[in-house]
Amino acid sequence: MMRFQRLAPIVAVLALLVVPHVAAAASQVEIVINLPAFTLYLYEDGVVTKTYPIGIGSTVNPSQLGTTRIINEVHHPTYYPPDWYRKGLQPIPPGPDNPVGTRWLGLGFKGYGIHGTNQPWTIGTAASAGCIRMYNHDVEDLADRVGVGTPVTFMYETIETWIDPLTRRPQIKVYKDVYRQGTNRLERALASLASIGMSEGVDQELLEAILEEAAGAPRAVPYRFPLYFDGRLLEVSAAEYGGRMVVSLHGLARHFGEAVSPSKNERGLASVGGRTVPNSFYVGGKAYAPIEDAAYAFGLMASVTKDAAELRSVRLVGDWVDLSGVRTYVYDQWLLLPVQEMGRRFGIDIAWDSKLQAVTVDGRPAFGATLIGGKAYLPHDRVESLLGVKILWNVGDDRAHIVTPRVRIPGNQWEEHAFVRDGQVYVPLRYIADHMGYTLGWNQGSRTAYLRGVPVEGVVRNGRVYSPLSALRVVLSELDYSWDEDSYRLELRLDTRAGAVASSDV
Repeated sequence: MMRFQRLAPIVAVLALLVVPHVAAAASQVEIVINLPAFTLYLYEDGVVTKTYPIGIGSTVNPSQLGTTRIINEVHHPTYYPPDWYRKGLQPIPPGPDNPVGTRWLGLGFKGYGIHGTNQPWTIGTAASAGCIRMYNHDVEDLADRVGVGTPVTFMYETIETWIDPLTRRPQIKVYKDVYRQGTNRLERALASLASIGMSEGVDQELLEAILEEAAGAPRAVPYRFPLYFDGRLLEVSAAEYGGRMVVSLHGLARHFGEAVSPSKNERGLASVGGRTVPNSFYVGGKAYAPIEDAAYAFGLMASVTKDAAELRSVRLVGDWVDLSGVRTYVYDQWLLLPVQEMGRRFGIDIAWDSKLQAVTVDGRPAFGATLIGGKAYLPHDRVESLLGVKILWNVGDDRAHIVTPRVRIPGNQWEEHAFVRDGQVYVPLRYIADHMGYTLGWNQGSRTAYLRGVPVEGVVRNGRVYSPLSALRVVLSELDYSWDEDSYRLELRLDTRAGAVASSDV
């Protein structure tokens, strides 16, 4: 056997074909063998007329590189094992046990040939001692088309690029670097694309994933587009890939603090935080998805223009509470909100009960929470009822307005805020007590408020005592009010002549 010789990399630039033509000008028939492609190409007058799958030399005994010729042809050859005489072995006659099959095309590389096989399962693998194996019917067909003197070129090219003649889109095909020559490098792929004038703007991260995948099948060359999140440019980019705008799920996960893993429910798909991403796919072990599906997975909205892609979150706008930075998620028709964080912003103690797997507000459990990033999320209508506010949001809106009930006493210089629970409006007792000059007390043990010494149902939020209007009407006969459900405004009318002048802090 001759030693394996490494050739300088050959950049393949293709138009209609997937293997470059390397024939001598005078040759009418020639053979080109690209080892990583496991393919033998037959050229006639400079045009590929046949391709054949082959087996090649193993990594221990790799196939020779370079140019040679067919020097002999044997039909139904007898196989002579290496050193058969010295080792006391017997030649193997033609038949089903013959390792070189039904044809032998001897090459100018001493000891090497193109031949058939009695192990057809090795075609497409690197398993021979350096020779080229073919299916018996293929080598018979090849032998009928070539003869002694036919040029044979062995090459080692793992990256092929060309422009599709119909779509005019650049394509790339990457084969496994079977002999570990380090050929599937980014700079070689970019050089190959540069040779066809298509290297500018390539998304190098996705291209590296294609090189790692080395699928041996045509892939669209990905091109980079800027990706924005709420108007800010992200480090991760979008990529135009096969006519779709896609994005790296791993890149988005790093930005949003999520985790990407194979879906447990759908084979071949990825999941983010346990949620399967529709239409996701893997390239070289890295997960990608169309921008709209990626947005869905991260609870965002997406829009794509000819120049860029944008992800948008639904931002919360409060009429008196700062809600900036609250991470929301959009799923189908619902806006999911981090209920405990929302509670903190409104001064409400919302706890998580691990046994019940529910959040609790004022001792009442609320079921149906979704855990995202370790936080409990509830749909906006459930959060609305827990906080006692109104959340104005429609599907597709990038803002949700949080409306808190406003309380006004005519003649008072300021308004206060209330909340709604079980259809009742809860108002701050301090607001009424100060206006009327009443005493106000609170018994923490019984969780009861005292207005003018009279007990009244009370709830503490953000360090303040609130009572429902129905309970206040029993205590304050001088109270009248009007409540507008649409504007979320409450007007209290009180007869100040009935009040005392003393008050106490709560």
